[in-house]
Amino acid sequence: MSFIPGEVWHRNDLQMDATGKLRVSNHSIIFEDISEYSKNLDKWNEKVVNGASITLNQNNSGITLNTSTTLSSKAIRQTKQYFKKQVGNSLMVGFSLNFNGNQTDIKKSAGYYDNNNGVYLKLQNGVFSLNLRSKSSGSIIEENITQANFNIDKLDGTGESGLTLDLTKIYYFFFDFNCFCTGKIRCYIATANGQVLFHQFDKFELSNTFLGTLTLPIRYEIEQLGVTNIGTMTHFTSFLAVENNVNLDHDLNTISLGRTTRTIATTISHILSIRPKLIYQGKENRANILPSQMNHYVDSSGKAVLVEIWVGGTVTGGAWTEISAESATEYNITATAFNTTNASKIYSEYIPVNSGGATVTESLQKAFLSLNIDGDAADTMTIVGYNLGTGSTGIYSAMAIKEYH
Repeated sequence: MSFIPGEVWHRNDLQMDATGKLRVSNHSIIFEDISEYSKNLDKWNEKVVNGASITLNQNNSGITLNTSTTLSSKAIRQTKQYFKKQVGNSLMVGFSLNFNGNQTDIKKSAGYYDNNNGVYLKLQNGVFSLNLRSKSSGSIIEENITQANFNIDKLDGTGESGLTLDLTKIYYFFFDFNCFCTGKIRCYIATANGQVLFHQFDKFELSNTFLGTLTLPIRYEIEQLGVTNIGTMTHFTSFLAVENNVNLDHDLNTISLGRTTRTIATTISHILSIRPKLIYQGKENRANILPSQMNHYVDSSGKAVLVEIWVGGTVTGGAWTEISAESATEYNITATAFNTTNASKIYSEYIPVNSGGATVTESLQKAFLSLNIDGDAADTMTIVGYNLGTGSTGIYSAMAIKEYH
C-alpha cells in the first residue's frame, strides 16, 4: 500500500483507504459471519430482557431481533470478539440488514460499537441517523447526525446517487476507519450503481481523541421505548477487514501445574481452567484471550488418559489466580469439579503413559475467550481428563495463551 501525492490525496473513492493511502493489496478478512444453519453462538453474545427474542430464519439466513410490548424490552446481538485495530492500516466494517421499517417508540441500532464507543446507524420514530459515541473524555458523549444532515448524499433522491432510502428493504452498509485519535470515518451504502459515500466524519486538529478506542465489536440492538408496538429488525451478513495481511501484536503467557500432578479418575476430572479477568489494569477487560498450544504428560503411575477441552460449563471450587498483573487472564488448577451443562467440547485426544507433547489445533486457535455484553461474566475454557484404566493416573499439563489488547 502506497501514499500518493497531491491532488489525489483528497479523493473519497474506495481506491483510497481512510488513511489516505492507495489500496494496492487485497483485504484480509478478519471476521465474517453468515448464519445459514445456526445463530453461530461461538461468535456472538446475545442478551434479551423483558420478553424480547432473537430468532434465526434458515430459509434466508436472517437473524431477527424482536421486542415485546413491555417497556424497556430489549435484544442485543454482539460479537464476542473485540477487534483490535492495527496502527497504520485502515479498518473496514460491513453488514447487511433490514430495519423492517419504522415502528413508533422502537429504537433500532446497528454498527461497530459498544456501550461506550463506536459508530452506528439508528432508526427511531421515523428518524434515520448516524451516531458517533465516545467516552474519550471520561463521560459518554453522543454525536447524532440525522439523515437530513448527511454531508455527502442525504439518500433522499436529491444526492448524486439518486437513491431514496427505503428502510423496509435490505441494504448493505459499511464504515471505513482511519484511527480513533484523529482522521476520518467514511460511511458507505451499496447500490446497483456502486458504493455510495453518504457521510464522512472529519476529525482533525482536536484537543482529545474523538473515540476512546477502535477495539470494538459489531453489534445489533433493538429496544422498546413504549408499550404499544412490537419492534423487529433483521441482519444477514457481517464482516471486518483490514488492508494487507495482518499479524497483530500480542502478549504470550503460559500456565502450568508446575511440579504437581492432577489426579485423573475414571470419571470426569478437572485439570485446568482459564478465563479473562473482569477488570484489567483498572478498566473493563475487552482483551481477546486465545489459547494457542497445550502440553500434557502422563506419568507412569497409571493408565492412558483421554483429554478433552470444553468452552463454557461450570467450574466448582478451587482458586482463580491471575497469571500476572500484566496479564488479562486468570486460571484455576485446584477446582474440585466441572459440569459440562451449557458447554461445548472443542477438542479431545488420547495421551499414553510416559508420553506427552505439544498440541496446536485449529479448534484452539479459533476459541477466543471474552466477557459478555455487560462485562460482568467471562467465557471459560477447561481441560478435563478421564483415566482409561482402573484407579487413578497423574497428569502434568500446561497451556500457552495469546492475549490481544
